[in-house]
Amino acid sequence: MMASGVHRRSVLAVALAAALLGAAVWTFLQWRESAAADRIPPPPAAAAQSKAVAAHLFAKHEAARSEPTSPAAVGSLCLAYHADMFFDIADRCYARVIELDASQWRWRYYRALIQAERGGGEPLVENLRRVVNQASNFGPAWQRLGDALFKAGKYDEAREAWERVSMAGPSDGSQPPPRHVTEVPLSAYANVGLARIALAHGETTKAREILERVVADAPQFSSALRLLADVYRSLGRPADADRFVYRANRLQPFAAAP
Repeated sequence: MMASGVHRRSVLAVALAAALLGAAVWTFLQWRESAAADRIPPPPAAAAQSKAVAAHLFAKHEAARSEPTSPAAVGSLCLAYHADMFFDIADRCYARVIELDASQWRWRYYRALIQAERGGGEPLVENLRRVVNQASNFGPAWQRLGDALFKAGKYDEAREAWERVSMAGPSDGSQPPPRHVTEVPLSAYANVGLARIALAHGETTKAREILERVVADAPQFSSALRLLADVYRSLGRPADADRFVYRANRLQPFAAAP
């Protein structure tokens, strides 16, 4: 009888300990979810100026708070901030979703788009380096890395980045890449970048040759036409320069990078 009583008390003690442990785990998980939700940046006050924007962002924010450790839910909110041009908050939101899952390089890439809009600098270069390390076949990231490096005066590294654009292949399928709608081939942007490096090094003839190939392959690329016109003018060919300026003026004044 005594042994049986001791056994029952032991069973009860184990059950109580398990219950307390379960309660502690549940409390910790609830605390973690609450803490994660609090780290999601809320919609800005400016969003209230438009009822449609406010309703859209509120719905996205509530969905993210209901799954605060889900990169997909939080990332969807970041994209909404980005699309509505609340760049400061979108930047902080992307930083949070990168913490949740650093393997999803597209969030870094989207953040790089904001960093480029805000002046770039070393943070942009570092961010894009991480993107291309994770997605070596994603040409737009190499293109933007080349731009950032060129602005930093790192011409050799910029050349290497732009040369990688032409070698970029399809996505490996491990995660969906950002969609891009382009009227000008990505290689044209990269080659214009290479022409800019040639000009920076005083290699005007080399720049002319590169740009002539670009405008032959992408005659709708007005930026390339204008740069080639500048090169012709520097080479003492004003008639050719005027001809390409005329062609450029009949096109869109600026072809946005993909």
